Amino acid sequence: MKSLFSSQTRISSVVSVFVAVAIAALTLMLGSCRSKKVEVVPTDPSVLANADPVTRVNYNRVPFTGIRSKVDLTISRGSNRISVGGRLRMKRNEIIQVSIMPHGLVEIGILELTPEYFMVVDKWGKQYVKEKWSSMKALSRANIDFYSFQALFWEELFVPGRGERALREDFEVSELGETMRLQPTAKAASRDDVELAFVARTLSGLIQQTVVTASGRSDLRFAWNYNDWVNLNGKDFPGTMVADINVGSNEVKATFGLAGLQVDEKLGNLNTKINTDRYRKVDFESILTRIMAM
Repeated sequence: MKSLFSSQTRISSVVSVFVAVAIAALTLMLGSCRSKKVEVVPTDPSVLANADPVTRVNYNRVPFTGIRSKVDLTISRGSNRISVGGRLRMKRNEIIQVSIMPHGLVEIGILELTPEYFMVVDKWGKQYVKEKWSSMKALSRANIDFYSFQALFWEELFVPGRGERALREDFEVSELGETMRLQPTAKAASRDDVELAFVARTLSGLIQQTVVTASGRSDLRFAWNYNDWVNLNGKDFPGTMVADINVGSNEVKATFGLAGLQVDEKLGNLNTKINTDRYRKVDFESILTRIMAM
């Protein structure tokens, strides 16, 4: 494994490759907007055996509003592999924030998502990207926003473009023995050029994998895998999450190893404030081109 501190370029590349993973995840998910509904999910696990598949999956949603954890982040691309420590903090419906902190000492980068914006801060290079979701045409056309990415980090079902809980009528279910496959119905998903599927355990309803496969104009495939579940105040939560992105013959993999996972309902305002006198705002399209050309 290469040393993170071998050069300034290598430190900056950790942030850049990580951003590429986040961008690729966002651009692959398509969906539609619908009116808000409410569904009652049982709190007694003994009733799950006779519950419908979507209810079984929704039962595993953690009821907490705040989570924090240390993160061991490993980025693999071809024969190159870089590992770095960091911190994950999430407030439901407010923010997802990943701080990149080698050896837990100095914060060199931030990935921050809120319902209003998507932001990447390169503290080493004194530059940042901050965009409203609506200003990113590729995402807004696909109804991709903060809530889709939130569902991935919280291990939940979702229909892109909707912020509330996914409902049982949103999915077609195929039970395959120990696992089951849930896919949005034609009514829930307005696009037919992208396939979104969730693979979950049949009995427990724990999601094992979320897969997005683009067809027609693209050869992109994105998978978000969950492993090593731990007890989080009575609920199972994945201790390892792996984002695996394939573009043709190229593959980028990001592994998030969570340690010291805790519920924290007292998380305050986490939004990062940028000193524009010290940091240079970089055009989103320019930095995307540079990242994907690495």
